[in-house]
Amino acid sequence: MHSFTHAEAYASDAFWAWATARREIDAAITALESAGAALVALVDDSDWQSDGVRALHELLGRVQDGTGSEIGGLQVRAWELEAVVQG
Repeated sequence: MHSFTHAEAYASDAFWAWATARREIDAAITALESAGAALVALVDDSDWQSDGVRALHELLGRVQDGTGSEIGGLQVRAWELEAVVQG
């Protein structure tokens, strides 16, 4: 009887940890998607022929690409969390 109670508590704690991690990953993905959308306009607006603005344009493009990479990484973590629950 004691080990069954312990297993229930562990399962509940594990589920809570999973749910918390999943919520945080989803929040991070949402924030990065918002940032990426804002960067699209900045990249387009900074497409001028000035050296300084060109450098800014290139930097903004790299940051935009980086947000896409981070979103991909977070989506992988979300899939891994789903596999833990299903497996």
